[in-house]
Amino acid sequence: MVLTIDGLTVTGFKHSEDDMTLVLRDPASGNLIKINQDDIEFMKESQVSAMPAGLVNPLTGKQQFLDLVHFLIVTNEGGPRTWKKLKNEAIKK
Repeated sequence: MVLTIDGLTVTGFKHSEDDMTLVLRDPASGNLIKINQDDIEFMKESQVSAMPAGLVNPLTGKQQFLDLVHFLIVTNEGGPRTWKKLKNEAIKK
């Protein structure tokens, strides 16, 4: 969570950071949000998982859980383009 000097609250996953810019990935859209370091008043990493509580409860076995974890890792590394590719492959099955 980032609070800017203008009072704007921005949330997302840290994509990259350097001396000039912090880049977050919006969890809903996958879009990148660039924030100048000079515009940041306060920044705090969440101690709570972005995954909703109980999401894995309906899974029927270990393999489904492992498939979910694999999906999350692959889409995190590859971004929205990878997610769309995996979605299209799943639809074809």
